[in-house]
Amino acid sequence: MDKRNQSLAEKSTMKILLITNRYPVFSETFFKQKVEGLAKMGLQVTVLSLGGKGDWKETSEIPIIYSWFKSSWLEKTKLLLFPGGPQIKRAFQILKTHGFRFSSIKLFLRGLPYWYRDFDIIDFCFSGIAVTEKSVFPFLKPAKIFVSCRGSAEKVRPLIDPTRKSELSDVLVKADRIHCVSADMARTIQAYGCQPNKLFINRPSIDIEYFQFREKINFKPIRILSIGRLNWQKGLVYGIQAAAILKSMQVEFSYTIIGGGDEFAQLTYAINQLDLSESVKLVGPKNHEFVLQALNQSSIFFLPSIYEGISNAALEAMAIGIPIVSTPAGGMEEAIENLKTGLIVPFRDARKMAQAILFLKKNPIQAEDIRKQAREKVEQDFSLTRQLQQFSDEYHQSQKADSN
Repeated sequence: MDKRNQSLAEKSTMKILLITNRYPVFSETFFKQKVEGLAKMGLQVTVLSLGGKGDWKETSEIPIIYSWFKSSWLEKTKLLLFPGGPQIKRAFQILKTHGFRFSSIKLFLRGLPYWYRDFDIIDFCFSGIAVTEKSVFPFLKPAKIFVSCRGSAEKVRPLIDPTRKSELSDVLVKADRIHCVSADMARTIQAYGCQPNKLFINRPSIDIEYFQFREKINFKPIRILSIGRLNWQKGLVYGIQAAAILKSMQVEFSYTIIGGGDEFAQLTYAINQLDLSESVKLVGPKNHEFVLQALNQSSIFFLPSIYEGISNAALEAMAIGIPIVSTPAGGMEEAIENLKTGLIVPFRDARKMAQAILFLKKNPIQAEDIRKQAREKVEQDFSLTRQLQQFSDEYHQSQKADSN
């Protein structure tokens, strides 16, 4: 067997557990792409959906399991009796460590999905989930533990919850490998005392072939689009203020905001208070087909965020060839170079945001150059193929480390 085929054979026997809150959900297509992409590469992928079933029925053959507390009785039976799982071995380990008490029974039930099979890799795809599930960490070995750090759980939550910083530090110390979505995130994580040699940066990605480059962008009228959860981190109130400035300048435009969240009422009130009901529309959360259609009808993608990791929606817009106006939030400057692959504007500065939107309208030749370079940037640094290969390599190398 040659080295390439031997490597593929080794990867095909690797059993991976990917953990998320719910699967599948409309707002996390990046996770669905990761699941399906790794499976196509030959890895034996199982999804643990801790919060129960997702927004729509999953039709692929990839196994989905649920926490004991969200499972049907049939699913509970499978968790207890699935052949080849180390359930009995783990039960004895818990009893030896904690003794026979109610908390031990609860811990055993919590751990059952992780022992569904003898997984080689257990990948917590959000660090907040890892914190919630940290009680099972001592009983996951010899599996390698991966934890992904994406944004607000590491940047924002510790500012609100004084206990979160120590909890997160504890989880990151126990993890074998820590995935960061940007260099900005890697710097943040090191402040938690994380060993640099545990970190690897694997930036978000998109399926380049799915997002076809548009031949032409029409700025008459300007069709502005924002996509994301309606929360304070997205800075959408400043986007709406920028829209008010455009209206005061008698600019012909429309502004569509896709997403749901807890700031719907505040943003609706701002739209009405600024007399923007005809120009600015909150359309709620939508499926990926609706989002793709909206992208293909837009002139400008607008990201007025206060904080981001690296926005997948922004990468999709760049791939399609929609010029982007973005703040330097989080890792966005790792994707956008000002006046080359997009426009960078200051945080919370609605006037500068409005000026950047007008700049693209008034400078169509430069806008055309920006959108072409943006597509090239995504192809080079943010392709799904690249991201999946890096995840596969990281999993594989973590296994080889034990044998060396």
